[in-house]
Amino acid sequence: MYGTKADNLIKLRDAGIRVPGFTVVRFEEVVDTDRLEGSDVRSAIKREWEKKLGLSPSKVYAVRSSCNLEDGDASSFAGQFDTFLNVKEKDVKEKVISCIESLYKDNVKSYMRKKGIDESGVKMNVIVQEMVEADKAGVLFTANPCGLLNENVVVIGRGSCEGVVSDRTETTSYYYNKTDKVYYYEGREDLLGEKELEELALISEKAMELFGHYMDMEFAYKKGELFLLQARPITTLKGDSPLILDNSNIVESYPGISLPLTISFVDLVYSGVFKGVSRRVLKNDKELGKHEDVFKNMVGHANGRVYYKISNWYTVLKFLPFNKKIIPVWQEML
Repeated sequence: MYGTKADNLIKLRDAGIRVPGFTVVRFEEVVDTDRLEGSDVRSAIKREWEKKLGLSPSKVYAVRSSCNLEDGDASSFAGQFDTFLNVKEKDVKEKVISCIESLYKDNVKSYMRKKGIDESGVKMNVIVQEMVEADKAGVLFTANPCGLLNENVVVIGRGSCEGVVSDRTETTSYYYNKTDKVYYYEGREDLLGEKELEELALISEKAMELFGHYMDMEFAYKKGELFLLQARPITTLKGDSPLILDNSNIVESYPGISLPLTISFVDLVYSGVFKGVSRRVLKNDKELGKHEDVFKNMVGHANGRVYYKISNWYTVLKFLPFNKKIIPVWQEML
């Protein structure tokens, strides 16, 4: 209704999840569309529209875009529109107008042309949200964007979330296995306790139920209280070509976490063995060369654990004579 950003905030709030207070300013509330000519927004601004906001002079605000096509499957508009943080009450009006104006910037027009988007169907609504003076903040992914669906990833740093997102703050990354309820972290400082990680895991579950897909959510902790700042879909996860990793059998040789030297050794050995066997079977180096990428990826690794890349094993097994009989036997063995 208002754009993905605003609609998702409303869903979170209505589901009883703590979000900072916010107001959605509709495009039509600010701009008189009958007077709007081209991109000259300021000549079509309505009078006294800002009185409806009911802001407090003792607070500071974030002013964010919520374009009706933003964060979509086909067009994310990532980094295209203006965002303003720590805005004083007296400056909010100007920043809302500036946010709307960013819809007509050259980079946005170029992006829409590239994506084949009709400019006439695009509208800019704006979110005015109370800023949280965070002790620590970060981003919660309800699935690992690299493709591990049963793993939450949390990237967190001290201070505001903006420092984490813009990579200006030193961060710690946590990897939480949703199946086993275990985790590890990478970074100099352990910023989250087990209780906080469990709280984030619970929020991840609620978000999955609420939105029906994997989410990327910004959050902040203030005096021990968790606030969700915004939520959007993880656009890098596509289900059309899933990668199947399986540790059946190989887990006996490489249990637990393997270090990079071990992983590089495993990659080399499995590649060499299966390429050698296939050379003997095929007796055709030209055909063998077509599958070089398969041989290099007989095993995979995620977060230090070693797995078989099952789809590539099927490719190699099909080289063998009587493969229709061999494959069921191999499957039963696994």
